[in-house]
Amino acid sequence: MTQDGHRLPNWVFAVLHMPYGVCNGFFTITLGFLLSKSGVSTQAIAGIAVLCLFPLTWSVVWAPVVDFTLSYRAWYVIGTAATGLGIALAGLLPAQGSSLLLLDLLAFATSLATTFTGQVTAAFAAHAEEGKKGDAAGWFMAGSIGGIGLGGGLGLWLAHHVAQLPWLAGLVLGLLCLSCCGALVMVREPAHAHRAPRLLSTIGNIWRDVLGLARSRTGILAFVLLLLPMGTGAAGNLWAAVAGDWKAGADLVALATGVASGAVSVIGALAMGRLCDRFGAKSSYLVGAAVMGGIALAMAAAPRTPAMFAVFTLAYALSNGAMYASFAAVMLEAISFAAITVFVGFATMTRARPTLAVS
Repeated sequence: MTQDGHRLPNWVFAVLHMPYGVCNGFFTITLGFLLSKSGVSTQAIAGIAVLCLFPLTWSVVWAPVVDFTLSYRAWYVIGTAATGLGIALAGLLPAQGSSLLLLDLLAFATSLATTFTGQVTAAFAAHAEEGKKGDAAGWFMAGSIGGIGLGGGLGLWLAHHVAQLPWLAGLVLGLLCLSCCGALVMVREPAHAHRAPRLLSTIGNIWRDVLGLARSRTGILAFVLLLLPMGTGAAGNLWAAVAGDWKAGADLVALATGVASGAVSVIGALAMGRLCDRFGAKSSYLVGAAVMGGIALAMAAAPRTPAMFAVFTLAYALSNGAMYASFAAVMLEAISFAAITVFVGFATMTRARPTLAVS
């Protein structure tokens, strides 16, 4: 039930946030594999991954547009339709070096579109029932993580097993993204009390709300926590590169960092969401970051065997899902309703930049 008394199951936020993960999984995993198979260099493939992350680091710049114009529901449809179209168009291009420029442009544009769906979904989740925002945050992030598994796992499966129809993976995933709009029938458009007849008045209302949030104890603590480069899970991007040091074979790496990793990350996100409601988002965030750091240190000290590689990468994935959920819970707890998308843009920027630096 939302704050306005409307009954809304929190799993809806997972569906609404799924297009972001599908986009990320398709461009970084499915296309990454296909391009590598056709002989494209690792550096060029990494460039696509960077372009998928780059819009997230600047989403705070265009976030206010969502609060100035149209409804949240309209922006969600626009962002999701653009995401689905971008994935479908990328699937039409041959996965080879001659398509790299167009694929780069599509990766950037499609990821840019997902920032709008993410901001709007967070705005809907911010109106979740008090005392259950942690659970809403867990489902919010579970949708993103599960979407990566679909975009990468399902996309790669289709590309591999239906090779005679190379465009099918992009089309199916694009339609999957578009189908997420169906979840909008379950959410209500929140009140936009900050909007005024004049644009400058609306900007003034949002600016005053941002300043008020920045001066509040809750806002200051949230800003500090989200700015600290901890619990970002950036080390997970290096597992494939260091797997050889643990003598891990290709099948083990694919399983431990792919399907199994995604599954335990979803479990971690959902479990942490409940813990945030019980013990507080900020406390859970700090404890989760310490646990994640401890797992990384233990992995460095453990015997370098394939079994230890599997154990620690899965443990790290579990803590990564938990940290994503606690991060979202801190964000939702601190959000001030007139400046929702601005704060979401800021939070997304702080989360993406450390990962971008590692990539």
